[in-house]
Amino acid sequence: TIDLNSNEKTTINIYTVIGKLVYSKETSKFSNIIDLSSLTGGIYSLRIISEKNNDAKQIVITNSTTLH
Repeated sequence: TIDLNSNEKTTINIYTVIGKLVYSKETSKFSNIIDLSSLTGGIYSLRIISEKNNDAKQIVITNSTTLH
């Protein structure tokens, strides 16, 4: 799960290590929780793009991972 607190238009993309897009969502809600339980365990790239920010991070997902 990713807990994103933002009141601006934000795009969230998650990619596999080989660059395949496995999740994409646009949101403008103040608080948005994203369930990633459908993804298999592994290393992914998380990209959060908004009007004021463009951030990329590597994340590790396990069967019991919760991201905030």
